[in-house]
Amino acid sequence: MIANPFEELFLRLNSLESKTETLLKKIDSMSQESKENNDRLTIQQLSQEYSLCRSTIHKFMKDGRLKYHKFGRKTLFKRVDIEKCITTKGKHM
Repeated sequence: MIANPFEELFLRLNSLESKTETLLKKIDSMSQESKENNDRLTIQQLSQEYSLCRSTIHKFMKDGRLKYHKFGRKTLFKRVDIEKCITTKGKHM
């Protein structure tokens, strides 16, 4: 007797879905670890990661919306402060 081909396809699809879920969870946890390990960003990193132009970043700094730390000539931003600035949508902190 020939097995139902749709049953086999259904089983394979379920297997793929569970494997995809596992991979997505691993990617998410790796992303979280990466963000935690890279706690501070330079202006260039901030610009690239959040798709902000440098003039916008400087404006946010000047207006006091974005906290920053100077180390010699280097300006660094805490990821927490960046997230706060972006989620406040233009309101001063």
